[in-house]
Amino acid sequence: RTTGGRRAMAMLEQLAGLSPGAPAQLRPGKTIGEGGMGIIRLAEQTALGRTVAVKTLKADRGDDAAALDLLREAWVTGALEHPNIVPVHHVGLDDDGRPLIVLKRIEGVVWHDILEDAELVAARFGATDLLAWNLGILLQVLNAVRFAHSRGIIHRDLKPANVMIGEFGEVY
Repeated sequence: RTTGGRRAMAMLEQLAGLSPGAPAQLRPGKTIGEGGMGIIRLAEQTALGRTVAVKTLKADRGDDAAALDLLREAWVTGALEHPNIVPVHHVGLDDDGRPLIVLKRIEGVVWHDILEDAELVAARFGATDLLAWNLGILLQVLNAVRFAHSRGIIHRDLKPANVMIGEFGEVY
């Protein structure tokens, strides 16, 4: 393992010692997304009475490498405080001792799903020029990418399917 990997695994052990009650503060809800490594579910963060998104590892990804990848994602994303980057609220462990990330819940749509739907974009966001609207979304995405690059971070899976448009047109 690398020095960073050893540090991350030590952090996992520290989380295990510090957060035995943390999962109880999350009341799980329905699954809203799934990727190659993880599952994203809605949950109620009971202490604050709000709905959040919780990313956990898939059941078949319980190895140290997957845990390290999820922790890296949390730390990198959590360090990038920017209006177009989804905020990380908490990092903890699930009931099985695997890492989880508590993120802001984005109520909206995936950009990919509305990219070419002029009627839906007009009805939902009031945009009359689909190209101009999409360019505006792209500019906000590029602003977030530029910010990440200024911090030495490169997003390796940038595509419209990984961009969310919130109910009021906010871009993540």
